[in-house]
Amino acid sequence: MGVWTREEEELRLYDADAFFYFAGTLLLVILLPWTYILFHRLAWPRPKAEVDFDVRGKTAPRGSKVVRFKTEAMEARRQESLKAARAWPVRLRAGYNGLQLLGLLALWGVFAATVYRITLAPEELGHFDPYDILGIERGSELPQIKRAYRQKSLQHHPDKDRENPLAPAIFQQITKAYAALTEEGARQNYEKYGNPDGPNQMKVGIALHPAILGSKTRQLSFVVVFFSILFAVPMSLVLCCLRNPQRTPTGVSSQTIRIFNVALDVDVTAEDCPGIMAAADEAQGCRGPGPHNEEREGAELKKLIEAMAQVKPEPMMPGGLVTIRNGPPEFRGRRGVLRQRASQTSVMVEVFPVDKIPKGPEDCEMKEFPFADLWSVEPRLVCPFSDAPIRRVTAILWAHMWRLHHQMPASYVAELEQLLGVSERLGRAMVSICAHGKGDRTLHFEAVLGVLHFRKHLVQALDLEACPLQQLPHVARLPASKTPWPSIREVVSDPDKATELAERLKLSPEQRLDMQAFCRHAPRVELSLSVEVYDEEEIAEGDVLTLTVQLDRTHLAEDEAAGPVHAPFLRSPKFEEWWLIVMDDRSRRMVTAEVILNTAKLVTTKLRIQVPRHGDFRWSVHAICDSYVGLDARSTVTFCALKSEAVDREIFVHPEDANIKTLFEEIMEGLQPEEDSESEEDVQPAKPKVAAAAVRADEADDGSDSSDDEAEKTDEQKKKQAEEKATKKNDKNKKDEKHEKEEDGDEEEANEEKEDDDGSESTSSEDSTTDWGTIFRITGNTACWIYRRPFEEATDEEKLELKRGQFSVGTLIRAYVGGGRPEGWVELHLSDGSGWVQMTEDRAEELGPLMEQELCWVVQTATPVSMVNRWMRNRTKPLTVDDIEAVRGIDNDSVRWKVEEAARKKIGNEAFEKLMDQAFAKHAWRRRRLRKAMGHFQTQNGCIWHVSSGARLRGVAADGSRISDKLVVTDEVVQIGPWTLDEERPCSCIHWMQKEEKQWVWQQDKSMESRLKLAAAIRSVMWAWRPFQTPSRERACGPSRSPVSAAHDSSGRRAGAVGPRALVADDG
Repeated sequence: MGVWTREEEELRLYDADAFFYFAGTLLLVILLPWTYILFHRLAWPRPKAEVDFDVRGKTAPRGSKVVRFKTEAMEARRQESLKAARAWPVRLRAGYNGLQLLGLLALWGVFAATVYRITLAPEELGHFDPYDILGIERGSELPQIKRAYRQKSLQHHPDKDRENPLAPAIFQQITKAYAALTEEGARQNYEKYGNPDGPNQMKVGIALHPAILGSKTRQLSFVVVFFSILFAVPMSLVLCCLRNPQRTPTGVSSQTIRIFNVALDVDVTAEDCPGIMAAADEAQGCRGPGPHNEEREGAELKKLIEAMAQVKPEPMMPGGLVTIRNGPPEFRGRRGVLRQRASQTSVMVEVFPVDKIPKGPEDCEMKEFPFADLWSVEPRLVCPFSDAPIRRVTAILWAHMWRLHHQMPASYVAELEQLLGVSERLGRAMVSICAHGKGDRTLHFEAVLGVLHFRKHLVQALDLEACPLQQLPHVARLPASKTPWPSIREVVSDPDKATELAERLKLSPEQRLDMQAFCRHAPRVELSLSVEVYDEEEIAEGDVLTLTVQLDRTHLAEDEAAGPVHAPFLRSPKFEEWWLIVMDDRSRRMVTAEVILNTAKLVTTKLRIQVPRHGDFRWSVHAICDSYVGLDARSTVTFCALKSEAVDREIFVHPEDANIKTLFEEIMEGLQPEEDSESEEDVQPAKPKVAAAAVRADEADDGSDSSDDEAEKTDEQKKKQAEEKATKKNDKNKKDEKHEKEEDGDEEEANEEKEDDDGSESTSSEDSTTDWGTIFRITGNTACWIYRRPFEEATDEEKLELKRGQFSVGTLIRAYVGGGRPEGWVELHLSDGSGWVQMTEDRAEELGPLMEQELCWVVQTATPVSMVNRWMRNRTKPLTVDDIEAVRGIDNDSVRWKVEEAARKKIGNEAFEKLMDQAFAKHAWRRRRLRKAMGHFQTQNGCIWHVSSGARLRGVAADGSRISDKLVVTDEVVQIGPWTLDEERPCSCIHWMQKEEKQWVWQQDKSMESRLKLAAAIRSVMWAWRPFQTPSRERACGPSRSPVSAAHDSSGRRAGAVGPRALVADDG
């Protein structure tokens, strides 16, 4: 313990007593608010935030009145949540209230013990009163004071009262009290300062008990614990925030985002969305941790599937599973598989035996049954994946949308509630990925509408084909009627329509009140649009345009906000989300999308969009609600954008600021060497060097004519050099401007300037003398290689080193022939250098010069925009649907807009819009033709294939190399190279046939693993394209090698004419 001085002992004893004051105060600061909050929670419990229907919502304006639905179903849901929250077991479990109550009682016990210990502390810590210390009354005489002092000192002397640890402090107080009453100086100090020792000296303490700091070891331990807490608390908060790096800021896991990026493409429909949402990590985690009784859950799922099949059975197609409801008694109730159609009203069924599981067709009995006697066993569930866990969750979502909650077991109901809880952020992520993905923006708009269509029906628990009127309370179904039913918007907006509908449905007075409450609070919105460019009066090409969208909820008052939506089948409250989708009506493409979460009456959103081109614009803004069907809004805005060079965007600089030099300029001037000067005029910076030389010549003292002649000669030379330099610079700038205009497609301006410079040379004469290349089509059965340079003879190893890519069969390329090039070779102008292709009659077909080809062929080659614009002016044949469809397939937005505007200018707006309608109709026709071939497939050699609605084929081999090709779709056939699709076979796999009666079989592969593998290969950085060889063997129903090939160079870029993606703005 060490030796303590008197002052240290006094301070130690003071800290020992002050520690309990500090501890009691700290406990009281913690216990009072904690006790109030916990008592309020237990006395007036509220449901959890996710099931509390009285919440305001995070986006409701402060001070606004939240308008809620008062229908019977919503009130029942609200009372159910309140009743569940008021149960005492729920009260104690909610927020760990039971554990908090036990901890609170324990701390109140500690506080009581602390208060009791404070009562035992010496009174020195309080107010000093000598009369009270000696136990005498005020005004006592000196003898009484001495007598009391003697008694007290004998009683509390440290030698006499050894068992009391506070005896020294008490004895010291008695001595001070006696001195304050008997000594004159001490009395004056007491009367003046309240202490016989005079004014108190400040003593610094830390209010810790001496037991904590009693030794060096304890002091060191305390310091270590203190700094550990000081750094551990902030680090724990940081780690808590970063505890799950696999989760995005929106609350969706990164694995889910990856799955959505793979599954959500331009071909996605509303029917695919339940399966895509079921594939998310959050959806798979709603089942809860194992172990699970697979046998019991399998029986429950089978029962649910049978109930769903009664509501919406799968159409009877070959290969489908059916139950025989009528017919001969020996077959009634048995199951079988549909085979080929026997007649218009009957079909052949492969009936399963009753006593055993069939091992093959020989164990089954083939018999003909009419369609009326059969019933499909499986419901019409659409799921883009074949994985069993995903299909199980998909079935639960479809059962919710078909309102089969009474058919679900308790475990499925609990899982469904968690699914619906995470569906809001999952659906928002799905819409965002569809809206901001790459590719054809027209098709992305359809994908966004499909996802939002699914979200609406999921919130309202409606089938995707159900009538929107079923959102109304007490409208489960609509009876058949010759009179058409009104739309949901008419019912919500017109009270007479609502009354008429209630009369037709024969609703009771209470049910009519619920319908009126729904119509009164259902959203009715109006849009107000305006466009501007900040700090500018005109709108020009390339400006950042601000589109201001004002959404007004006309059914709300000024101080009101929208409450939870009317969704009686959702356990948790759901607030409205409005998605603003901007469409360019001229190009029929989606521009951007934004979501509005604010529930106020008037919401203003600013969208910043870069103007892509000059000309007239007509944009449509669609406000789509994610919670109600049929209550969306739409508005349009028009404006005109000028050319960038037609608008003055010069920044005004004040004359006084023009001469201010930057720090870099001052540093560079300081680094320049100073020239030796012979006169004072040489150091004047304002005079140019030529003028300075003239001044030196005029002030020369010799006066000789030779000096004057040399000075004049020097001046003339310097002036001539300056003029030549300026001329070269102007010529260079002029050439750069011409080059930029040619690249941008402003060919008319470039030609006008060229005619001004060169005289009367015309564009037609230039086109006749300029070699724009020749179009070739790759033919044969194998791919055509691209080499780095031509050669006459080379070994296989040398050829391998010279190879840089290959063209697939049927590819169009633009190449240059002649002009000193080797015979049999054509030169390609690629983006990263030159390429050479060896042409023979069996490898390529020459189609002719570029200017003589169709536009759909021109844009499939590596052709600059300037050549396309010149083609537009010189071409006399009219444009076709194939031309417009090829132009719309260009991936580069800037290039596509320029070519579209050139085509629109050539044929006129009316003709162009007509061709656009035909192009969309052709795309829909192609999609119907490719219905059998669309999807994901796998062959026996491990290749994974994907055929999109755009007739685009992508694949990945087992070794990771990738394949790309395009299908040929006509009214008669669907082809990949020499292979033709067999559209007559009824099996689930597809067969590609060749003339030699060879077949190439693809089996459907909807597994998540294959989808992820294909997406990872397509989107990877390292490209490893190679052609596939022709199948070497035939199989009746087995996959084999593909004959398609790919045209890519070694760097991963397309090496020439391989589709609209190759159209670039420069010629290499």
